[in-house]
Amino acid sequence: MRTLLLEGGGHINGAFLQADLVDEVSLLIVPGIDGRHDIPAVFDGVSPSRNTAVPLRLKSIEQRGRDALWIRYDVVRSAGEGARYPEKLEKTTGR
Repeated sequence: MRTLLLEGGGHINGAFLQADLVDEVSLLIVPGIDGRHDIPAVFDGVSPSRNTAVPLRLKSIEQRGRDALWIRYDVVRSAGEGARYPEKLEKTTGR
């Protein structure tokens, strides 16, 4: 398996991020403000021991409709991490 679309909530997204299994982030930004507390974020539950942000590189921005934006980012990996990614995926999927 080379591609998996993950449409989970913040906890499942965070688990995949923690396992270094995220290579692209795709966000749809629509007009509206939600100020509620105790609502999961896009990536939730990442270990506090991960004390640095995951670097992203802008891949594309596309306007959708009149007021929405589709923003895509690639996860930036060092050469060593990028080389290990397929092995981690194979161990997780059994392929």
